[in-house]
Amino acid sequence: MSKHIFFRIFFILVSITLIGFSNNLAQCTPYIGQTPPENFAKRFPPDSLLGNAVWFYHSTPAFSPDGTEMYFTKYQTTTNKIEIWFTECKNGNWTTAKKAPFSNSSYTNNNPQFSRSKDTLYFVSQRAGSFIFKVVRTNGVWSSPIAINLPIPAGYGYGLQFSIANNGNIYSELQNAQTGDDNLYVWRFTNGHYSAPEVLSSICSPELDFTPYIDPQERFIIFSSRRPGGCSDMDLYLSIKKPDNTWSDPINLGQNINANTAFAPIITRDGLYFFFLSYKPDDLGTNPYWVSAQFIYDLLTDIKDTPSQSFDFNLNQNYPNPFNPATTINYTLNKSGNIILKIFDISGKEVCQLINNYQNSGEHQIIWNAEHVSSGNYIIQLQLDNISKTQKVVLLK
Repeated sequence: MSKHIFFRIFFILVSITLIGFSNNLAQCTPYIGQTPPENFAKRFPPDSLLGNAVWFYHSTPAFSPDGTEMYFTKYQTTTNKIEIWFTECKNGNWTTAKKAPFSNSSYTNNNPQFSRSKDTLYFVSQRAGSFIFKVVRTNGVWSSPIAINLPIPAGYGYGLQFSIANNGNIYSELQNAQTGDDNLYVWRFTNGHYSAPEVLSSICSPELDFTPYIDPQERFIIFSSRRPGGCSDMDLYLSIKKPDNTWSDPINLGQNINANTAFAPIITRDGLYFFFLSYKPDDLGTNPYWVSAQFIYDLLTDIKDTPSQSFDFNLNQNYPNPFNPATTINYTLNKSGNIILKIFDISGKEVCQLINNYQNSGEHQIIWNAEHVSSGNYIIQLQLDNISKTQKVVLLK
């Protein structure tokens, strides 16, 4: 065999091996392949998952912590049923959406949300025994729904959205059957049990207050309200917990979010995006909208009666920015913990991981050398105790 033929055969064999290796590493683009937003809210679903006259979204989609699954609710207009559906990443592609195995059409099922584990999912249901249930996945199979026992006062009805903090505390709305008032409540989780609900009287109004999202560390809450002075019929508001455990006066999230009715807010588990539902003029029913979560983080620093020390960490703007090829990333930890610092491109694909270890409180910095990365916009993500902050950076070569 001539040397020329040998090298041609060798090259073909190597190419086949690399193609197979590449296929094995195929990954889905996070968030079902949608182009990430920046600081202006835009509609999220692709045409194939857009609400229409037959069905529309009844709560905000829930993404698993690793971004490879999306669970969402369909309100079926012809049958008046609310069901939980899902799509997931398999072999590098997002699957066709189908009904979740635990979503029994005999009951209303709503508001799915993941815990810190992708194998535990909570949701609202009209099943007997509670109004919040969870399912646990073992070896790829979801369990039967397990009731979360929450005491509800006589004469009150539950809402269709709740939010759970890392310590187990649950926030939701209850309606007084006599007065019709909807207010926000918290059930505190102590010694393995939930206490009677406490009304969040300092932030509730005489009007409708509902669909709360609680920050996993209970630093702030976002909710929808019909209180006077809003931009639309129902607006989203934000309130921060003060050091004395009281809440700041709610602030309206503004025209960018509240140009039309807005409700059902969440921030994704990776801390990158803020989602909510809205009725837009060209929508048939409700659809989810999204915006960079930095929109919310910027508002937090604008509330003057809340010192920055009340937060566990701060991610500062890198310097220089724009940069070529290296930049310094500075951050402050107000408590010790395991730090993860990653770089993502603008599509949400991970570029590299710079830090993943335990660090003490104080000032820290690290240099990112992007010599082998192409020019463009990138996102720095700093994570502590499953809470993330992000910063956009620009590489110019």
